[in-house]
Amino acid sequence: MKSAFKNRDSVNIIKAFKAKMLCMKAKIILLIVLGVFSTRAEATSISASSFGWNGTDDTQSLHDAFEANVDTLYLGLQEVDWISGPLTFDIPVCSFVKLPHTR
Repeated sequence: MKSAFKNRDSVNIIKAFKAKMLCMKAKIILLIVLGVFSTRAEATSISASSFGWNGTDDTQSLHDAFEANVDTLYLGLQEVDWISGPLTFDIPVCSFVKLPHTR
């Protein structure tokens, strides 16, 4: 009689262990799926001079640089000054230039 209780306890322990393992596998699969479908947001930056600075007329290179899809745009010090004509954009300036807060 004692061995029948031992066998039943062993079966229950094995069933509980299998249930925990199944639950653990489900959690691991969920983490893998979430990891595969998650996107990383990374900041991007570029130097305006990489758009064709030449020191004589930089209007087009500045325009292209401002319209680039980057988070940060660097206007670096060059051998001579940046020379540009008027810059016009199809989008409001406030959408890509952060203005300081005023009171």
